[in-house]
Amino acid sequence: MDTNAFNSVPELSSTPVKNKERNTQQNLGLFFNRCVSSVENFSNHLQCCKTEIGAGKHVNSRTIKFQFVRFLFLCFDYVNRIFSHDHKNVTIHKKTELNYIDQTQKKDYQKVTVSISDEMLMHDLNPEQTQFFVKNETRPIFDKNSKPSPFDVMQSDTRSSCYFISMLSSFVSTDKTSDLLSTKMIEDLGNGTAKVSFVNEQYQIHIDVVIEISQLITNDGDTVYSINEMSDTSWSSLLEKAYHGLKIFLKNSMKDNSFLESTGLSSEKIYELRTIILQSMTGSMGKAENSLDFGRPVPAATWLPRVPKCEQITGLEQVDDTQGFMLTKDTDCSMFYEKAVRTMFENAKLGIPMNVSSKSEANAFDKIRIGFEGMPLRHSMAVVGAATEKTANGNTVDGLIIYDQYARPLPSKELRKAMENGTDIPINIRNSESCIKFIPLKDMHKYFEESVIVAGGFKIKTDTPSI
Repeated sequence: MDTNAFNSVPELSSTPVKNKERNTQQNLGLFFNRCVSSVENFSNHLQCCKTEIGAGKHVNSRTIKFQFVRFLFLCFDYVNRIFSHDHKNVTIHKKTELNYIDQTQKKDYQKVTVSISDEMLMHDLNPEQTQFFVKNETRPIFDKNSKPSPFDVMQSDTRSSCYFISMLSSFVSTDKTSDLLSTKMIEDLGNGTAKVSFVNEQYQIHIDVVIEISQLITNDGDTVYSINEMSDTSWSSLLEKAYHGLKIFLKNSMKDNSFLESTGLSSEKIYELRTIILQSMTGSMGKAENSLDFGRPVPAATWLPRVPKCEQITGLEQVDDTQGFMLTKDTDCSMFYEKAVRTMFENAKLGIPMNVSSKSEANAFDKIRIGFEGMPLRHSMAVVGAATEKTANGNTVDGLIIYDQYARPLPSKELRKAMENGTDIPINIRNSESCIKFIPLKDMHKYFEESVIVAGGFKIKTDTPSI
């Protein structure tokens, strides 16, 4: 690839934008919020980078167009709020403290280190792209003064990587599982690069991906990997970038041995590793334009940290593998659906990372209903907690707290605190509450078609009383 196509732009500021119009988005539903966020982010970037990307482009006219679209979505949101209703008296459960049992990692893992350059990433994204910008990243990977948060993540407009970063958002919704990312995955090598460790325990592969600490920007001004400009950290974008590098390595290893030979492994080890990679990648690669944008939640979850062995929990049994559930409610036999959503609820109460994928197909009526209720189609979102709603007639309804990492992260301070620590005091979550939504277990099938729980999660014991 022609490296002259890369323009280093160190003067671009990477200071988090603290003065964005936060109040404007406070009550937007998920669908409308994400659209307006895209408009504002792109418009903002055009203004700050117009000298670099403005050649031959009508920056001012594009900005006016974005503001006009923003106005239209605000009008749509006004209609949305008229028809929306409040989920009153929703109590977010405090997550049960998991007591880990220390275990020594297996010694027989196939281990390899691979370096992935920015040029390789960009070439995979679009071999014919003529120009990209490489922006120096001055933020720390993690902030020593604050813990990682789901609100550090905002999905890039350029990537279809929700299946991966939604799971990252769920990991950092609990202190213990957040530590699995910060202590086991990312290491700053101190020379402008970082090492990200991916361990697939199912196939016993350990792959260290070394990447450059930088932000990649397209020549249209879009950030390539997911970064929230209001965050003081860069961990989410670096993990997504490294995962892209991992998929490039796996894809090329399936084609021939040249990529594996560059690792310095012996011929015998290369044969063994390539056989394992072929097994692990079966059914997970397709005819996508690039490696990152083609993926499924289950294969992605297998490369993320496994929840360590925990002390026994009454009624639950810890499992070694990633769990996947199809959220289809059969009226003739609803037992499987009820068990699936109850399993999700119990794992959410424990803070086990998981995500849900919204419906990919819907009829016209459902599209209108789901749109007004703020739920996008063909999208994976993070599960960040469990909650119970008290209805007007005094009954209780269990459900999950869903976070859309694509939408602008602007829930109320009260809701943020409740998400982080749980609460014994019921709070109101509007149907249009920014990027957070409460979905009753009985209604999960109306919006979602599958769920993935990370390896090390729990299942309901077979001898547990019927739910």
